Amino acid sequence: MYNGGDVKFSATTLAHVAHAVVGVLENPTETANRLIYVHSAATSQNQLIEYATQIDGRGWTTSAASTVDVLGESRWTLGNGGNEMDAMNGFCVVAM
Repeated sequence: MYNGGDVKFSATTLAHVAHAVVGVLENPTETANRLIYVHSAATSQNQLIEYATQIDGRGWTTSAASTVDVLGESRWTLGNGGNEMDAMNGFCVVAM
């Protein structure tokens, strides 16, 4: 769990992305030079674990991590010739 697991993040289905793209294409004047934000749901890691537990009845084991630590590790890995993919994965975790 990153940063306690209660930080909300957006998730989007492909269908909702398609619907948004169609909306932009059908409204070019209203959407020209504008940022468009799309999401299907906003949830947290703890909510996802709760849902999974309700569905399968299992107890889930989690571990805690700080995105500040992940960022530092990724920078160190990238700057010291480590595996670039590992570093990029860490940057992606922090960006979410």
